[in-house]
Amino acid sequence: STLFPYTTLFRSGQITVGPDGALWFANAHNGVGRITTSGVMTMYNSAGTYPSGIAAGPDGALWFTLAESNQIARITTDGEITSYYTVPSANSNPAWITPGPDGALWFSEESAANNIGRITTSGQITEYAIPTANSDPSILAMGPDGALWFPELGAGQVGRITTAGVVTEYAVPTAASGPYGITVGPDGDLWFTEQAGDQIGHVVSTATDVTSQVSWSSSVLQYNRGTGVYSGTVTIKNISSTAIAAPLHVLFSDLLVGATLIDVTGTVPSGAYAGAPYITAPGSSPLASGASVNVTVRFTYRGTGLITYIVNALSGVL
Repeated sequence: STLFPYTTLFRSGQITVGPDGALWFANAHNGVGRITTSGVMTMYNSAGTYPSGIAAGPDGALWFTLAESNQIARITTDGEITSYYTVPSANSNPAWITPGPDGALWFSEESAANNIGRITTSGQITEYAIPTANSDPSILAMGPDGALWFPELGAGQVGRITTAGVVTEYAVPTAASGPYGITVGPDGDLWFTEQAGDQIGHVVSTATDVTSQVSWSSSVLQYNRGTGVYSGTVTIKNISSTAIAAPLHVLFSDLLVGATLIDVTGTVPSGAYAGAPYITAPGSSPLASGASVNVTVRFTYRGTGLITYIVNALSGVL
């Protein structure tokens, strides 16, 4: 390995590849650093305090967190810091940040605020509460299911948040293991580190086919001439005698040729339904026997036929 020292680096944090082919990193003392693959380093000072995380945005700029000044900032590849956006929750300690599948950036709040945040490239921030208090969320990674995943250092869990803000938590088998880093492996699964457990964890799909345990019905689709979008509702009812575990994923197959389902949560990564788009039903509690849940569906379609599809359902982690 080769080390490229810099005289005033202090507690450098997250590092990412920039759209300019260089590597960019957050540095708590100086601001934001840029280093070429030949080792030429440039530092850019920030008006905010304690840069921690950084990620490349879909707008061609870099976005970084400022943990102590409670902000998210934007810097161009020319080194110009163009904007600072204050996180709504006071003292939220925004830390790690990553691009999401929805064109926004997502960040963790490592404090009692206990949120996962989302910021658009126009600077609009939304926060989503994590159910377990003092969970201490850390690094975020986009999963193969189109959701964001994050270890909960303080709670001994791994969390999952959809782009609609629905949070589900999964306990790590080893108590107080301190899950921290997370990434997607070459097998398409999620792998994470355990700071206190001295282990590497593996999130394995536990999704089961519950199609036979549900019935489904759909409303008449309404067409909006202004947007060109058809909107409706699919209702899923638990017709079995036992509760169906969350998260519940509603899959759409045999969709009319030319019709496109929008606002999907993701696509099924493997198995009999591989490649099928799905929407995760709202709510983090099991669907009780006899209970129903509504899922909003929207389609684009330029043809004249009826939009038809078949619904299947999976329960658990995809």
